[in-house]
Amino acid sequence: MKYKMRIISFVLFTLLMIVFNGAVQAQTQQQTLTQYVADLHKNPNDNALREKIIKHVQGMRQKPAVPEEARRYFVKAVTMQKEAKNTKGFEIAVNAYNQALLIAPWWPEAYYNLSIALESSGQYDEAVKALKLYLGTNPSASESRTVQDKIYALEAKKEISQVQEVEKKRVAEEKKGPRETGRDALFIAYADGTVLDTRTNLMWATKDNGYDINWYDAKRYCNNYRGGGYTDWRLPTQDELAGLSDVRKHRTSCDNFSISVATELIDITCITLWASETRGSNAAIFIFSTVLRGWYPQSVDPHTRALPVRSTK
Repeated sequence: MKYKMRIISFVLFTLLMIVFNGAVQAQTQQQTLTQYVADLHKNPNDNALREKIIKHVQGMRQKPAVPEEARRYFVKAVTMQKEAKNTKGFEIAVNAYNQALLIAPWWPEAYYNLSIALESSGQYDEAVKALKLYLGTNPSASESRTVQDKIYALEAKKEISQVQEVEKKRVAEEKKGPRETGRDALFIAYADGTVLDTRTNLMWATKDNGYDINWYDAKRYCNNYRGGGYTDWRLPTQDELAGLSDVRKHRTSCDNFSISVATELIDITCITLWASETRGSNAAIFIFSTVLRGWYPQSVDPHTRALPVRSTK
């Protein structure tokens, strides 16, 4: 009888120790969690600490309840998310979810909902981070698969968004027009390789073709020119070329000839430019060394160049 009583006492003592140790361990785990959460409040963007908290909660004997204050923020966030009509509305919901997760940083549903709100506001990187934290809460295999695929989809959406943003900026730049790079009296040079004469509204290429050329090839060169993305380039008329001359200005051209050009923004590399007018087998020219008009056979190319022009009216 005494032997049995000893055995019963030993068993009861052992059970009491187990319960006591479990209570102590649970208390210690809760204290650790409380300290982790306090540290997170000091640095809410510390995702490594969030991962540590989630892992710690997974190992706790007694899982912590979601505090009422966290649930209040969560319900507010869900409501804001449903009522959101634009990016700003979703950002307000994101803030509320973050408040809930600052109080209960182990909460799986809050991380998942946060990722949806972040996605809706275009914050794809942050949405991926939220889903990765959700995966750390140890969801089922099927949920893990779904969430991982959603992460891949978010990565794709980010790439699409980046391409669209680049295109949006390009279109905006086009609407603003090319960037100005220089001014010379009435002439304005642009970064797209064009020069605008604000007096005549004629747009010129910043330089001629750079080598001797006959009239046929000069016309083809100008018609095929695509400077600034425009497709309506052509050979200028004699009058238009005369408008580019200025007897008060001089600069050196090919073979040390002096030419008179109204602006330094256009590079004319020799003394003569072809014009569009024809007369039988001859074509019009303008000579910048003498500031005179003339005519050359269309098939010859003595010191002649082609300078594309287009009208902006």
